[in-house]
Amino acid sequence: MTVAYIDESGNLADKNPFFIVAIVPIEDERLPNRIIKRVRRILGRRKGKVGKELKFTSSSSRLREYLVKRLESENLYCYVFVVDKIERKISDTPENYGAVLNWVLKEGFSVHNWDKVVIDRKFDKERDQKELVEILAKENIRITKVKFADSVSEDGIKLADFVAGFYGQFYNKKAPLPKPLRSIVSEERLSWALIKQKAVAPKGSDGPD
Repeated sequence: MTVAYIDESGNLADKNPFFIVAIVPIEDERLPNRIIKRVRRILGRRKGKVGKELKFTSSSSRLREYLVKRLESENLYCYVFVVDKIERKISDTPENYGAVLNWVLKEGFSVHNWDKVVIDRKFDKERDQKELVEILAKENIRITKVKFADSVSEDGIKLADFVAGFYGQFYNKKAPLPKPLRSIVSEERLSWALIKQKAVAPKGSDGPD
């Protein structure tokens, strides 16, 4: 069974020109836990170097490099959706985030044959989270295959957070991408206008220029 772990970099309302969604599909559900345990053992949680919640934004370059190597060694082929905001001011609402997820999930379930998805719980308010679920259900997303969680409880989301973080820096900060990451990530660029049209997601995707 393929479980796709999903996280985003930034939010739709920030000033960055691109919004990033990263997906790490994994067939062995125990693998994320093994990878994160290995990170803590090698990089020294006991010495306070690795906190309970691993995050790209607060991690060292050594930790980032190690995780990229592990993703590559485990042959974890990932996906990144790069949403070009086309200089528009976009509200970070359940409706707008739901439009992005609708595109990602429909392509994932129909093209990549994901069996289940685990998505980073984005909204703090319960009513916003409930509205997001209702929006996806109206778009004929099978909610029984979708789980919202946080990275503290789901190690797979931690991995997706790092992939999203690398691509967020690449597009919004012009930081270089690690070469090993380029070889295991399939990238698809979309405009915000296209997403709002609710067009059928294309099969094609390409790598970074």
